[in-house]
Amino acid sequence: MASRLLARARGRARIPPRAARYARSPKTPAGALIAYRTFLRKLATRYAYTVREILFPALAAFASDDGSRVRADARKDDEVLRKLWTTVAGLTEAPRLRRSVDGVSDKAQRHSRSELKRLGIKLKDTRPELAPLVERWRDRNLSLIRSLFERQLSKLDRVLERGEGLRVEALQEQIEERLGVTRSKAELLARDQVLKLNGELTHHLQVSAGIEEYIWTTGGDERVRESHASLDGTRQRWETPPVVSNDGRTGHPGDDFQCRCTAFPVLPELEET
Repeated sequence: MASRLLARARGRARIPPRAARYARSPKTPAGALIAYRTFLRKLATRYAYTVREILFPALAAFASDDGSRVRADARKDDEVLRKLWTTVAGLTEAPRLRRSVDGVSDKAQRHSRSELKRLGIKLKDTRPELAPLVERWRDRNLSLIRSLFERQLSKLDRVLERGEGLRVEALQEQIEERLGVTRSKAELLARDQVLKLNGELTHHLQVSAGIEEYIWTTGGDERVRESHASLDGTRQRWETPPVVSNDGRTGHPGDDFQCRCTAFPVLPELEET
């Protein structure tokens, strides 16, 4: 007991074992992740349907006389491309996306609050304070979704540009491959942004509850970044984020792309366990 009190007096309170931290740290909001991933999968499916519906008949119309290869002027039909861009832009209009994105953030907020309550952390009424954070996340995601599909359309345009002389079936296969990439990138976007929101909410709610420090806790597997693995078990302050990369960039758990690390809150009652 004396040594424990002395250690605490020196600011070196015992850090819980990683297994205990991992079991009790706030987790990824699975409900929010599933909801966002499902929504973006459906959006990618509608995008793929739009591309096939508009582009494939046009390719057939611009095939060579024997119908086997794409002519050089296949990409010059501005009307077809304009229709494709306009239709996809309609799919990603902010009003169409806002409700789904807001639903994801609502699930993430409920999860973050319940996780802190599970740890016995009493929360103040922070709902009004969360509004700016959630609005920034929503606006960022609306922009990210639009940018994702705009980039995919641009890459699709380059596929068409290189398609001169290819068999129609071969070019359609390349387009299908690109549609598969779009779906994969949409799923990555969903996971990355839910993890980021979870990290931001954890940060905000812990600080609002008066928690000044946390213990960096990784997933403990081969997917953990080397720089994050070196932080595992270290005690950090919310006001001074640690260095998380070789270039000197700083951050907290969840800030980096696809980061699954969590912040185990430092509380006297938890340090006793």
